[in-house]
Amino acid sequence: MYTASACLAATVALAWLRMQPGIGAPIASATTAEQVRELCEAATLELSEEQLARLTHEIIDLAKNDHHVAPETPVKIDS
Repeated sequence: MYTASACLAATVALAWLRMQPGIGAPIASATTAEQVRELCEAATLELSEEQLARLTHEIIDLAKNDHHVAPETPVKIDS
């Protein structure tokens, strides 16, 4: 299991998506070796129920305000 207090937005987003009910495997692609590494981290990143709930709330807020986060943006996932 991979756990971290901070990851790139793309890694956290894929981990969040992977943990959603009804999602068997999120589809993602990479064009660099670094992106492949980040995608692999997302496959093993485990988010707590609290982290999932907070991220879901933040994602909804971002969508409501039409804000976007670049995939390479570092994000903190711990309180």
